[in-house]
Amino acid sequence: MKLECKEYQEGDYEKYIRELTKTNMYELFKKNFGGWSNQVSDKKFQNIINDPTGKVNLFFAEDLFVGYVSFNEERNQKNSYLINDIHIEKKFQQQGHGTTILNNTIEQIKKLGANQVKVFVFLDNPAVEFYKQNEFKEVEKLEKSNSIVMVRLI
Repeated sequence: MKLECKEYQEGDYEKYIRELTKTNMYELFKKNFGGWSNQVSDKKFQNIINDPTGKVNLFFAEDLFVGYVSFNEERNQKNSYLINDIHIEKKFQQQGHGTTILNNTIEQIKKLGANQVKVFVFLDNPAVEFYKQNEFKEVEKLEKSNSIVMVRLI
């Protein structure tokens, strides 16, 4: 199933992104931070949209929403981009779409002149294995948030 990439448009957050992010992250936030906050999630997303380097791409198979990615340049480290979120709808998980979205994102980031991609992942998130399988290396453990920083050189 081929994915079509579309750039974020006004209204996509409410239509596609907000609920998918909450569905995929609610339990991890509850376990690691004590709960979920729609306000915090909304603000984080708006910060990405308002960042001149921020990008959000949505992916569709035919007309069905599969998932999205958000990323931006790191503030204090030029030539490095941070992937904030990659989320796939449950019914499309385990089908290679995450890898397709990640590879598409890495190609975009390369074209922007970056030489590395960074992610922050909860230790108990199955995404840790996904990133390891896609050449990311753990570079730092963040005990306070029960997460790790992973980097891939590009």
